[in-house]
Amino acid sequence: MDINLREYLRSVLTLEKHRYTYTVTMHNIINNIQTIENKSSTLQPEYPRRVYPPHMPEQPPKAKYTPKQVMTAGIVIAIIFIVAVMVLASALGGDLSTIAMAVVATCQVWGAIIVVAAVIASQNKKKELAYQEYLAQVDTLNKQYAEAQNRYNQECRDAEYECEEYKRTLLKFANELRKQWDELLKERNDLDAVIEKAYAPGIVFKKYRSLVPVAMFCEYLESGRCNGLEGHEGAYNIYESELRANLILDKLDSIAEKLDQIQSNQFMLFEAISESNSIASQLCREISSCSQAVVQSSGNIQAVQREQNQLLAFNNRVAQDIRDIQFYDTFLK
Repeated sequence: MDINLREYLRSVLTLEKHRYTYTVTMHNIINNIQTIENKSSTLQPEYPRRVYPPHMPEQPPKAKYTPKQVMTAGIVIAIIFIVAVMVLASALGGDLSTIAMAVVATCQVWGAIIVVAAVIASQNKKKELAYQEYLAQVDTLNKQYAEAQNRYNQECRDAEYECEEYKRTLLKFANELRKQWDELLKERNDLDAVIEKAYAPGIVFKKYRSLVPVAMFCEYLESGRCNGLEGHEGAYNIYESELRANLILDKLDSIAEKLDQIQSNQFMLFEAISESNSIASQLCREISSCSQAVVQSSGNIQAVQREQNQLLAFNNRVAQDIRDIQFYDTFLK
């Protein structure tokens, strides 16, 4: 049974390209899930700046003696002074001039005592005012500190609540992404079954049933370098020769890292992977947008519909290519 080998390989390449798109998309989603879960596990509340007790002003000195104490001491001193003067005057025979001098001296002592008491009273008043101002200032600072401490405690509780809410949102987001990943896994498994069926006739040797060799076989045939797969001048031999000569790459990891370097020697593979990467990036963006919309309470229906339309368009494209390869007998000549 003769087949159009170019058409067959081109169709198989299309399916392999879709499988690669699924694989890259799922890999990116898993990376996003791991990043989100790691962030959730290490997330800590953003606490406000700590509140410290205020610096209290220096306490002013309190009055040592009250005016009453000074007056009492003055009276005692005056009485003692008068008694002493009278005793002295009596000893001197009660001379009037001596008595007069004693009276004058007593008045001077009383005057001095009154002046001292007045000065002390004035100083005490100033000290008392300063002390009362100090007490009022301390009371104000204590109230301000208590209010600041209450605000700090409330802000800490708010920060902890917001942190837990954010963690829950992240985990919900990761769960939504995981649901999307499960859907893609199912679709890729279905595609794997179709690709296995496409390879079933044995047209391509088992060793070469993957994206890289199929892309190279298509390129060899399309460019006219060979007319078939087998034989000395067939695609298998050209592929192996170029691998041994390090002219081409066959490992997808290396190819992904050096994609620009393969454009000249592996052009069809370059185009296939570039297109798959572009579709995978777009799908990942749409899936992330949809997952965020599902998690958020805003209910962004447009984002959900946009993501669903993107996936539907891609799946329809895959389905059409699957129908083409399932009926590969249409390529019969």
